[in-house]
Amino acid sequence: MKRTADTRYVALLDPANVVLGVAVVLALSFLVWYSRSTVSLARANDELRKQASKTMNAEVGDGVPPFEAVDLRGEKITVNYDGLRKRLLFIVSVECPTCTGQIATWNEITPYAKSQGYLVNLVSINSADETSRIFADKQQDFAVLTAVSQNLLRTYRVESFPQVMLISEHGVVTWVHIGVLKPEDVQSLRATMAS
Repeated sequence: MKRTADTRYVALLDPANVVLGVAVVLALSFLVWYSRSTVSLARANDELRKQASKTMNAEVGDGVPPFEAVDLRGEKITVNYDGLRKRLLFIVSVECPTCTGQIATWNEITPYAKSQGYLVNLVSINSADETSRIFADKQQDFAVLTAVSQNLLRTYRVESFPQVMLISEHGVVTWVHIGVLKPEDVQSLRATMAS
């Protein structure tokens, strides 16, 4: 059979070709929608990352919950805010050489903190065995605790070590510092404790 222009036209209207044409149009429409959605979501994610990076670390005024801990003797305690006791917390990781290098500074701060009514605790996020290996033979004037749960990192918004926090008797952060305490930081810490 000889094909003519009319038979080619009829072949284009063949149901299989129509379905194929509709499928191509739908696929192209989906690709355009998907590309726009991907760009929109990428922009939204970038904005969320920027906002999150601004608020990831603990800030003055944040409320913090009580937490369970174990001391170097293996006794379980609850670090709570009962309306009576303020706390000075040194939150550390045993993998942080800066943390162990700050013990002398923390020992220097501790007597003043205690004189101002603060309970002073070093809180490790590592296991009790790891914490004991590092801190049991050190001379420190503060209680060394190991957090029972890694939730401490989230609830106290710990992003870096060491993190030093003053917490009111009602569980509100009144001073926070991340990293090495320099003389001006110690002065600021003492001023906050005195107020």
